[in-house]
Amino acid sequence: MFTAFLPRGVQAAKKVAWQFAAVCLGLTTITAAATSPAVASVQDSRQLLNSRVYVTNRFSDTVSVINPLTNTVTATIPVGDGPAGIGADDLLGRLYVANAEGGTISVINKNTRNLITTIPVGGAPVGVAVDSLRHRAYVANFSGGNVSVINTRTNTLITTLPTGSGSFGAAVDTLRSRAYITNTRSGTVTVINTRTDTVVANPAACVGAGSVATEPSRARAYITCREANRVSVLNTNTNTLSPPIPLARPQGSAVDALRGRLYIGNATNPGTMTTIETNTLSTLATTPVGNIPAEIIVEPLLGRPYVANAASNTVSVLSPTSHNVIATIPVGNGPGDLIVA
Repeated sequence: MFTAFLPRGVQAAKKVAWQFAAVCLGLTTITAAATSPAVASVQDSRQLLNSRVYVTNRFSDTVSVINPLTNTVTATIPVGDGPAGIGADDLLGRLYVANAEGGTISVINKNTRNLITTIPVGGAPVGVAVDSLRHRAYVANFSGGNVSVINTRTNTLITTLPTGSGSFGAAVDTLRSRAYITNTRSGTVTVINTRTDTVVANPAACVGAGSVATEPSRARAYITCREANRVSVLNTNTNTLSPPIPLARPQGSAVDALRGRLYIGNATNPGTMTTIETNTLSTLATTPVGNIPAEIIVEPLLGRPYVANAASNTVSVLSPTSHNVIATIPVGNGPGDLIVA
């Protein structure tokens, strides 16, 4: 099992959750002008111009920076030893890169692309999820069987929480104040209250639980179970399992909450990506991509999935409408995780 290439869950859903939560909590307001097509178009264009796709390269010790407008690599950022997972505090403009071999987190200034600091964490950190609303980063430590919790304002380690054996993927549901950590060896999901930074549940998922993606609007977390040939569906209101989605060797995952899509990378030969409609959980398409599609992220404005192909050293970019590959981008050696920020 390619544990090195199965970091966290989905950050696109987290970004949508943050935006919706900000409105609900009164941190921002929606006005008639703000929702007019003209203003929305300008805001979307500015966000698209400023956003980038960041890809960890496990065996190059770097992060590739992709411009989603041109689908080209525009910069390469050196990080620590064996970068696996990546997350972002969107409000602070910081990237958090889990260095699996180094046992550290590299904190990068997104605007300058300079290293801010390096934070020691647990053994073999592979998954990162960030709650931008509460300024917390949750780091899944595979060999430690625990989660390091980092205050992203001060970049300090504030606590370490026990999870299960082989802590692996990480995702956040900001609306419910929850973080989800998959435990590959235990076959469980550790649920953390992000308000109190305490463990509240450890429901069963599957043996070999890998990537996790949250869909706050439907109260779901999707967990890939490569060895069991299925995707487990967790009800995040009750922490109980719904009927699973059968798939061959599912590995990476991402949710497009705005368009109601679940994307699953399958480590078949060759690798494929399955597009699932989340209302009915029906399959819309299965598209050939690169070898070992380790993880996926969705660029929220264009709705394009970006797939990190760990054994091909490429990123596949797909159309959300035709489901075809529209670009293949060479990156570093062993791409494992992605984030849009």
